[in-house]
Amino acid sequence: MSRFPSDVKHVFHALAFHENRMRFQVNLFESPKGRTPPKQIWFPGSHSDVGGGGKNPDLPRISLLWLLGELQPHITIRNSQILYPEVNHLKPSDAYSESGWKRLVDRYETRLDSKALKARDLIHISLTEIDKANIRPRRAAYHSLMNILELDYLGLQTVALNQVERELSRTRLRTTVQYFFESHRIPKRV
Repeated sequence: MSRFPSDVKHVFHALAFHENRMRFQVNLFESPKGRTPPKQIWFPGSHSDVGGGGKNPDLPRISLLWLLGELQPHITIRNSQILYPEVNHLKPSDAYSESGWKRLVDRYETRLDSKALKARDLIHISLTEIDKANIRPRRAAYHSLMNILELDYLGLQTVALNQVERELSRTRLRTTVQYFFESHRIPKRV
């Protein structure tokens, strides 16, 4: 556990739920006594899926938009150019299996194995939606991604979309519907 400085008022921390490489340890925060606790939320994907730099630019957009929504009460943010991704079509990276030769210097370890994921932790709603869309059985001898649906016993708490995320997800849906109707207009009869 790390402590944040006493002059920091708010801590927002996006965590990579599907990270399965031992070398990518999560650094959780605890607050000084009498301070607002850090808001630490588990998001779908590996390290680069949450923080950016991976293959799919839509996955990190989820945690970015959450962060912008959390910051909105404290700073002015223009969000008209950012669209909320269509979550059902996203798939988290399997960073360990995709790392090739790097597996020689790293080991497989889920967030549950490392004891970073604990009972009653907060998970973003997109994590549940993505895992439902990508569910597949795990084989014991095979290193596969941990699925949120296997962890009911932990009592993880789902965090709903914040105001910015809700507004942007509605905008994306409205834009998609408008596009569909504009591109599929029925010709007028003469």
